[in-house]
Amino acid sequence: PTPLPFVGTTWSLDFYKAADGTMTAVLPATMVTALFENGNLTGSAGCNSYFGSYTQQGQNGITIGPLGSTLMFCGEPGVMEQETAYLALLQSAVSYDISGAMLTLSDAGGLTILEYSGM
Repeated sequence: PTPLPFVGTTWSLDFYKAADGTMTAVLPATMVTALFENGNLTGSAGCNSYFGSYTQQGQNGITIGPLGSTLMFCGEPGVMEQETAYLALLQSAVSYDISGAMLTLSDAGGLTILEYSGM
């Protein structure tokens, strides 16, 4: 299948790299999204909306941030922790890859840190 376009696709997070290094599924009650458009990155971090800038470099390089977010508190267990981890991971991404409807962001060590599906 033709890969979805990086820019203009709303990406929904499926997995993120946890502190112990394992890929962890997003909490079922949350929707974490990313939309890359014209140098602006916006989305939901599961509780708060976030926003910032990104720059594409070469074929698959990317620099993200700094990111800001709204400051609501969400009481569901794990939601705020997931959000904090997600925003930190996003800003550590240095490359991306799209395979069909899957977007993967990787860190400087080449390890996958975020996995999304296109919506």
